[in-house]
Amino acid sequence: MRRRRLLAASFAAVIASSACHGEPAQPSPIPASIFSPAPLENLGCPVGRIRGVAIPAEDSMQAMHGLLPRLLPVGFGVVTAWRPSRRQPDAGVAWAAAGCRTIVLRLSRPSDAPPSGQRVGGWSLVRRAMCGNGPLRGVPCLTYRARTDEGVLSLATVGLSTEESDAVAVSFRL
Repeated sequence: MRRRRLLAASFAAVIASSACHGEPAQPSPIPASIFSPAPLENLGCPVGRIRGVAIPAEDSMQAMHGLLPRLLPVGFGVVTAWRPSRRQPDAGVAWAAAGCRTIVLRLSRPSDAPPSGQRVGGWSLVRRAMCGNGPLRGVPCLTYRARTDEGVLSLATVGLSTEESDAVAVSFRL
């Protein structure tokens, strides 16, 4: 009996060891919270001009070729999502939270010019300024860009700290 337990324990240890050293971990899936709608009071927050075709938030996964964050700060919800149209070649998603803090993600046509700026994960921080977007004034505004096989991603945040914005940027699987 003791020998069987020892054999079983050894087998379990081998299985656990191979799990740790086996195949690389798969990228984490996009959490459902990324597609949650913004609270009604945030639906009027300014997110820039959108000329694409409005789509349900869940359809942004396909429109953005899976290039979505895996993390958003607490309280953010989708304000709008869009796919390209004849007039607008970009796809995108915009999120907002209390006080009209916003995150806008756009996927544009490919570009040969590499983005320049401070590296943050797979992104380049191309703009850091103080700005406003309606009710917010004098708040941090950051813009990141990254080249992908599908095109150029642009991530713009308004009213988030650098740490919050960086955390959103590095949550992508680029």
